[in-house]
Order: sequence, then C-alpha cells, then structure tokens
Amino acid sequence: DHCASSAGKTSIPVDKYHIPCIVYSPRHIHPEYVRTLCSQIDVMPTVMSLLHLNSKVHFAGQDVLAKNFYPRAFMATYQDLGYYEGNILTVLSPVRQIRQYEIGAMSKDGRIESPVSRLHPELVKRAQTYYQYVNMKL
Repeated sequence: DHCASSAGKTSIPVDKYHIPCIVYSPRHIHPEYVRTLCSQIDVMPTVMSLLHLNSKVHFAGQDVLAKNFYPRAFMATYQDLGYYEGNILTVLSPVRQIRQYEIGAMSKDGRIESPVSRLHPELVKRAQTYYQYVNMKL
C-alpha cells in the first residue's frame, strides 16, 4: 500500500497510509463498520468471502472478517518496504538496512514515531518472509 504524499519522520509515515474501504451491496451484505488493521491486499479475499464465492485463485491477502485473520499492514515507498504489526513499524530498505519504530498515539502533527532501542527480530523475520513469499509466488 502506498500514497502520494508519504513524507514524515520515518521513511514510511503510518498516518499517511490510512486508506478507507467501502463495500456497498445492500442486497447481499449486512452493513457494518470494521476497524481491523489490514491492507489493500486483504480487500479481494474479504469481498469474495462476503459474497460466499469460492475461488481457486491464491491471494496474498486474507479475509479480514475471518476468525483466524492476523492483523498487519503493508506499506511501501519507491525504496522502502514497511510491515506494521501491533504498534511496531518494521522498515526494510536497500542494502539490507532494517529499522523499526514504535508508533504511538495521533498528535496534531501525525502519529508519534519513535525508533526502537532494540530490534524485534520476530517482526523483522515476519516482514522479510511476507515480502519474499509474495515476490516468489506472484
């Protein structure tokens, strides 16, 4: 997921990547408001599920409404790949550079972003695995 004006304290400012999604089909889908952290890649699997359509196509995303959905979001700029889980943003950059930021509450200038004192290796591994998997499979 990406946006045009992504400039901020981090190379990938999380608050600039809030992209609303509206699914409108009053005859088929009961209205609800979902606040689950997700990505654009999760839209199609979710819509397919809402319409009770089975597909043999493999999606990189997940059904946001499924009980086993794992909340996370993907963001990118022309050079950096971001993986956001919990309150930690992991940024993978060229030449194997890895940074992580703790994302706090919203302020008038955007979200509070603080570099972590020590990397969370499980989140780094998860970020690398997701991006490598999608690169291999799609």
